[in-house]
Amino acid sequence: DLLTLVPENKMEECLIDTLDDYVRREILSHAALLGMQASLVLQNMYCERLRSQLFAKEKKQDLPKGSGKLASDGLPRCLTDDEFLEEVRAYTERQ
Repeated sequence: DLLTLVPENKMEECLIDTLDDYVRREILSHAALLGMQASLVLQNMYCERLRSQLFAKEKKQDLPKGSGKLASDGLPRCLTDDEFLEEVRAYTERQ
């Protein structure tokens, strides 16, 4: 390892000190990079969560408003009547 060598002259000592400084900078840069990556992961998770919530909200807004009742007037219905069956089909397609 170059940092463990004993310098033989002033120039080698200067070079080893410079190398040591660069190694420290690289370690700090790597730590900063890991912090930024962690931040990006958290931001991505948050964005995915917001995206799914927004999608659910938009999907909910697209649904037609209604009571959800097929026979809303309260009168009895013949459940085999063609008109009523068509209402049931239309209702299930909207769901």
